[in-house]
Amino acid sequence: MRSGLTILEMLISLAILAVLMVAIGTAAQGVLHSHVENRKISRLAQTARVVLGRVLDDVRTADAIDADEQRITIVPPDNYEHVEEIEYEFVDGALHYRRTIAGEQASQTLLPAGDDVQVQDFVVTRQMAQDHLGVWYTQSLTVSLTLTCGNDSLSVTGSVCPRRNMTY
Repeated sequence: MRSGLTILEMLISLAILAVLMVAIGTAAQGVLHSHVENRKISRLAQTARVVLGRVLDDVRTADAIDADEQRITIVPPDNYEHVEEIEYEFVDGALHYRRTIAGEQASQTLLPAGDDVQVQDFVVTRQMAQDHLGVWYTQSLTVSLTLTCGNDSLSVTGSVCPRRNMTY
């Protein structure tokens, strides 16, 4: 009896090994691709949650609100960190945040146009109402935000009513 493998047995072993390696490589590639896609979707969701939450919180505590389709101007309560005005505006693919303190305006781009996560759309809809004295005010505000990251897209919408009868 001979010890060792024949050439035929060796070739069959190598063929089985090659098939297993291809299967493992394909599975590993799928896992890595899935991980990258999940990170993009997670970034989209986190960014949308933070930006929309910030906008809605500012509107909720506002004394007065002015808005058009892609801009919100908020007058915060008197004792709100000396801020006189807050503005969110969507211009040229970027979402801008501006604060006016003691007449000086500071601007910050929340989501710049060249960032990985980009704003595709920022739409503001407000519902007006009239109080018992005939004065018009913003009853509710709906903000729709669509973000993209690569080929992935996420749309979120939030509605808020300003707390007009609250003292801060």
